[in-house]
Amino acid sequence: MTAVKTKTPAKSVEEAVAVTQETIETVVKAGTEAASKGYEQAAAMTKDQVEAAAKMGSAAFKGYEDVVQFNKENVDAFLKSGSIMARGVQDVSKTLFGMARGAIDDGMAAGKALAGAKSLTDFVNVQSGLMKTGFDKMISDGAKMSELGARVTEEALAPINGRVTAAMEKLRKTAA
Repeated sequence: MTAVKTKTPAKSVEEAVAVTQETIETVVKAGTEAASKGYEQAAAMTKDQVEAAAKMGSAAFKGYEDVVQFNKENVDAFLKSGSIMARGVQDVSKTLFGMARGAIDDGMAAGKALAGAKSLTDFVNVQSGLMKTGFDKMISDGAKMSELGARVTEEALAPINGRVTAAMEKLRKTAA
């Protein structure tokens, strides 16, 4: 009988352990290299993204500052417009008060003139004159109030018109 050489179980286990260890080392080395390469790529991409975000952030922040400044100027324009309108309303009130006082004075004078008429003809002539004077005063006062109203409106809208013009200019530049 021939003797068959058989490996002892200890040697087989040692060889299997060695092969397994070699395989594990190869896998770990490959995994480490891949992870290292992936990490480097991820770090480079992250760095690029952070730099891009920083650039966009500074541009957005500048844009935000522009928006804040533009809106502040809008609020200032509305406040200025409101202030002009308030002064205009005061002017209109003073003018109306002056007209009312004048109408009272004119009414008193008209009453005295009518009471002083000595005849029906004098009464009719005085009344006719008062009517003409009253009509002329009404036209004159109406024109004065129209001019005052137009002036106040124009002055009060000037700051707002300036902001609308600025907004349209910004839109035009953005569109270009």
